[in-house]
Amino acid sequence: MLAEVRPNDYREKLAEATSKLAEAQALVQKASQDFDRASRLFASQSITKPEFDSAKAQVDAARAKEQGAQAMVEEGQIALRDTELRSPLPGVVLKRLVEVGSLVGPGTPGFSVADTSSVKVVYGVPDTLVQKVKLGSAMTIAAEAAPGRVFHGRITAIAPNADARSRLFNVEITVPNPDGVLKVGMIASLEVPDARPAMPLDVVPISAIVRSKTDPAGYAVFVVETRGEQQVARIREVKLGEAHGNLIAVTSGVNPGEAVIVIGATLVADGQKVRIIP
Repeated sequence: MLAEVRPNDYREKLAEATSKLAEAQALVQKASQDFDRASRLFASQSITKPEFDSAKAQVDAARAKEQGAQAMVEEGQIALRDTELRSPLPGVVLKRLVEVGSLVGPGTPGFSVADTSSVKVVYGVPDTLVQKVKLGSAMTIAAEAAPGRVFHGRITAIAPNADARSRLFNVEITVPNPDGVLKVGMIASLEVPDARPAMPLDVVPISAIVRSKTDPAGYAVFVVETRGEQQVARIREVKLGEAHGNLIAVTSGVNPGEAVIVIGATLVADGQKVRIIP
């Protein structure tokens, strides 16, 4: 039980309903006895048919009154039970939204309760990796709050659409947590299979990519070449690989360490003088 509404008024109503039920049951018993006597007398033609019908009607009325009283008792019992707010599951209280003595209206949340015998880890993957994530796959989880320990879980849900803001697909991992080491709201780390390339890749921001001037289907970047004391933008045809967030791999066309224009690339012309601002 998490909380209780003052039950005195509801106990009084239940006691009143119980008393009325006892009266109704007594009336049923008396009416039944009168009807049995009237039935014997009517069989021996000692009373008239209207007198017999009257006795039967009294029994029916008493039984109807008993049913109404029984319904009132059941309603009172439900109301009394509802004065206790009980958790629907065994778990821990994450948040308490009411205090002792508070005046609470119907529909007001009182507590947030969670079953932490298993927890869910949620992370996002880009569209280039979502096809490699499968339901039921085993995953290994680590948490800085629990150094030296690893936790094993399985993927139990994959979002069918990307988040509108992050453009990532949410993946949910269910991890058994019988000893309660993992707490709600902790930050976990994991390694997504095939999330990292097998070898180092040269990458540039997507904003650095422009259309090729010679190949309508090709791409290019502007690199900065130094000529004496001047710096000049030169367009360079490139071949692209997979995207990694807001970065994209360049498989050929530029060399590691070359300066690439990443802001305003579409405004630069080949051979134009530029200046690198530290």
